[in-house]
Amino acid sequence: MSDAVLGARWVAGRLRSPRAIVALSLALAVAVGAALAERGASPLSAPSRTIEAVWGGVLPLTSLALANAVFDGGVATNLWGLARFGASRRRLAWSATALVMLTVVLLAVAATSLGLVIAYRGLPGLVPDLLASLPVAVAGGAAYAGWVAFGATFGRKGGGRYVPVLVDWWLGSGVGLMALPWPRAHMQSLAGGPVVLDLTPAASSACLWLLAVLLWWGTGRRLAP
Repeated sequence: MSDAVLGARWVAGRLRSPRAIVALSLALAVAVGAALAERGASPLSAPSRTIEAVWGGVLPLTSLALANAVFDGGVATNLWGLARFGASRRRLAWSATALVMLTVVLLAVAATSLGLVIAYRGLPGLVPDLLASLPVAVAGGAAYAGWVAFGATFGRKGGGRYVPVLVDWWLGSGVGLMALPWPRAHMQSLAGGPVVLDLTPAASSACLWLLAVLLWWGTGRRLAP
């Protein structure tokens, strides 16, 4: 069995744990609840406020919850049992991180879609908003998952996975140079909020994808071959 398949199967088992299933279910429930609440408070602003709740709260916290379910104890420690039989730690980490990223991306698509469908109920504009929002949700979900996986390679028992979520909330709320590496900054810009360093929407989208790729690569490189 190849290292990539081995790593993916190991993560798939972790993602079927009650811990992960509860995190995913709760994320969807929060997206639905936010949409219903915003719809009741102000129907016209409900779509944008729902997106703000899903992208600004659900995505980073669910990424962290899944990292806790998969990488609790640290990436290297979790993969040691597989690597001791000759598998490459780096290839295992790349495969595991890719599957976590894919899971967060699917969650981002589901939560964004559910939230917008509920928020737009009876209002025009759902399809164009979905077409504009889903690519951002995909890129942002991948970037968030990349950050928490990379963070899980640092600290005792992978405790570094908490740091990106906290720093993203702090620095990602800005628009200056310090906001550039954080998904929150680009997603709020692409949702119509403050623009990071006057970047175009295409540039902010490219930043999210660049973050996702670099963090995926960096997670594997943090481990011995």
